Amino acid sequence: ASLVAAEAAGVPQVGVAVYCSEYESWIAAQVAGAVDQLRTLVGLRPDNGHAQRSQPTFTSFPPSFDRGPPLPDRPASFRVAPEIPPWHAASALQPDWMPDGDKPFLFMTFGTVAGRSERVRNAYRVLLEAIGSLPVKALLTTGPVMPREELGVIPDNVRVEKFVPQVEIMPYTSAVVCHGGSGTLLSTLATACPVVVIPLFADQPANARAAEAAGAGLAVFTHHADEIAKAIRAVLTSESIRAGAQKIAAELASMHPMDEAIAEIV
Repeated sequence: ASLVAAEAAGVPQVGVAVYCSEYESWIAAQVAGAVDQLRTLVGLRPDNGHAQRSQPTFTSFPPSFDRGPPLPDRPASFRVAPEIPPWHAASALQPDWMPDGDKPFLFMTFGTVAGRSERVRNAYRVLLEAIGSLPVKALLTTGPVMPREELGVIPDNVRVEKFVPQVEIMPYTSAVVCHGGSGTLLSTLATACPVVVIPLFADQPANARAAEAAGAGLAVFTHHADEIAKAIRAVLTSESIRAGAQKIAAELASMHPMDEAIAEIV
């Protein structure tokens, strides 16, 4: 609607892509007909999504996450480095949210609002089953809407918290297991940490495919404990996946700072 209103009023318009290119392209195709109805209402000609595809676009996704052939009327995106706070240095004292031991440490999260449905709650239970079979220690953050009693059996090598700032967790982390939400995924890869992505909904399957295609992690599309455990083992031991995560971190660090994005808009 803002795109149509801006064109009708003669006001320049730019887009901010909050999803990776695969999902952005899919959305553009889904809404083209509805946008054309709005265009007709304000006296503009239908254009089958051309205005949306051809507008200048800003994104915080790195080039390696662009999948599929570029659309002929889409200009190159202006890539803005994610605004990520400086990571804390790892302390010699083990944080109170970390299980004991010297095994590899995993950070696991499905975000802060995912635990509302039974399908998602089952994904937590399957993940805990997978982790219980591995020689690792892990922190699982659930957010405020996932009741602890719905998690089922919590293995001895897992600590469960509602929330711990990711900036405090990453210095200790060998790999992240997550749903593939854009914020979690980009902030993880900015630290060159590899990922296992278990997508749940929305843009997360596209993000999972992009992360795996870029060589920075593995995607697991079935909620089976054995498959999740297999992916975690592979990510923890694969030098090529760790190198892929380092490549993505370098791409993110080389992108434009926010002040250059503002200057580009102006």
